[in-house]
Amino acid sequence: MAQVLVSLSIEKSINIQLLTGIQATRAAAGTRKPNLPPNQTLYVSNLPASKIQKEDLRRSLYILFSTYGPVLDVVALRTMKMRGQAHIVYRDVQTATQAMRALQGFEFFGKDMVCHLGSVVLLDKTS
Repeated sequence: MAQVLVSLSIEKSINIQLLTGIQATRAAAGTRKPNLPPNQTLYVSNLPASKIQKEDLRRSLYILFSTYGPVLDVVALRTMKMRGQAHIVYRDVQTATQAMRALQGFEFFGKDMVCHLGSVVLLDKTS
């Protein structure tokens, strides 16, 4: 029984890492739909938060990630909640997966990047 509880808590903490803000709160409460398919957005974390300006960070991420396919958007915010993180949007899931595998642990401005495929979060509109 203890092994089951430990694996469930590890799995839930991994899911919460992929979400931000209110989505993480709802995921912790168990309202996130399980087994959602990945989408074409990469969630990248462990980025330098203070060493580089926001536009330079976005430009560098665009150049790096566009080597794997066409990048539609790079979202890198400098708010307290989102600093050190970015979302890279590709046209399709296959390109995003290829970039994720190639750049996992890539040293970017002195820090090893952590990449995850984003997943669609369905929020209950009744709450």
